[in-house]
Amino acid sequence: MMKVMLAAIEIFSLVYQRIFAQKVLTQRKHSRVWECFVWGMYFVISNFFTYSFAKSAWDNTGIFVVSFFLLYVFYI
Repeated sequence: MMKVMLAAIEIFSLVYQRIFAQKVLTQRKHSRVWECFVWGMYFVISNFFTYSFAKSAWDNTGIFVVSFFLLYVFYI
C-alpha cells in the first residue's frame, strides 16, 4: 500500500513539474515522442538517484536541482 501511495505522489509531482516547465521554460518544437521520452527519463533518473543515493534532505535537493537542470537542457 505504501509503494502505491509513493508512486501516486511521484506521478503527481511529475505532472506538477511538467505544468511548471510549460509555463516558465521556453520550449523548442519537439515531437511528442521526444517530449514523453525526456519526461520519462527525468522520472526514472531522478527517482533512481533519489532512492538509491539520497541519505538526507540535502542530498535529495541536490539530486532534484541537477536532474531538473538536465531536464532544462533537453527541454529547451
